[in-house]
Amino acid sequence: MYRGTGAGMEPVPPGQLAMALLLQGYLGLSDWDAVETAVMDLRWQMVLGCLGATEPPFSQGALQDFRERLIAHDMDRRLLERTVELAKRRGALSRRPRRTR
Repeated sequence: MYRGTGAGMEPVPPGQLAMALLLQGYLGLSDWDAVETAVMDLRWQMVLGCLGATEPPFSQGALQDFRERLIAHDMDRRLLERTVELAKRRGALSRRPRRTR
């Protein structure tokens, strides 16, 4: 199915890219910033399953391509809906917004 030339990048797990998109959206980061943060922030590395990585676990292009494929198949909305469902079920989201002082 794939050529054995060794050319190209290793495939990135879709779950890792989905989690990166959620983190990126939550923090309002650009694709470039998301790639850099995945290398520089241990919290991101823990969530993305690449703790101790010294190289980015994905490229800007991989992140953009994944986002475009999600949008093309309406899976971007499903990803967000499912994330909210799980957070509510686990009590991570309350029904009332928190007041800030």
